[in-house]
Amino acid sequence: MQAGNARKAELLDRTRWAADFSFAQLETLAGYLEVWQVEAGRRVVEEGSVEGFLCIIAEGAMDVVKRDTAGQPRALSRLSRGATVGEMSLLDHEPRSASVVAAKPSVLLVLKAADLDRLARDHPALAVGVYRTLGLVLSRNLRRTSGQLVDRLGA
Repeated sequence: MQAGNARKAELLDRTRWAADFSFAQLETLAGYLEVWQVEAGRRVVEEGSVEGFLCIIAEGAMDVVKRDTAGQPRALSRLSRGATVGEMSLLDHEPRSASVVAAKPSVLLVLKAADLDRLARDHPALAVGVYRTLGLVLSRNLRRTSGQLVDRLGA
């Protein structure tokens, strides 16, 4: 295992994203990830763009920003260690639904669509675990958003 992969596995291990994986699985997965170090204010994802990658926040924080019907940017949420951004576009290949900007200096673990495809060919069982985790992330996000919508409708 390369030293870089061990570092990536350690970064991933410190996130809640990795809870269902063994460290050996994380070391394997690390070979398919890139590490991006981003400065505060850097836009990592642009709303409407078509890019196939997701980011797992290993350190720092990211702001999710979406344009309203008047075209004005509106902050939706701030995400911290263990959260992911970009999972929807990674899976459905549709344009990005929001922009993501580093709220402070951050370290991201990045999984590109081509690398996820390669992981599925090389380690199918591990890829199933990654897809399952992505499904859980999407489910949690939908449940949280539904709850927020109900709260707003009731106000």
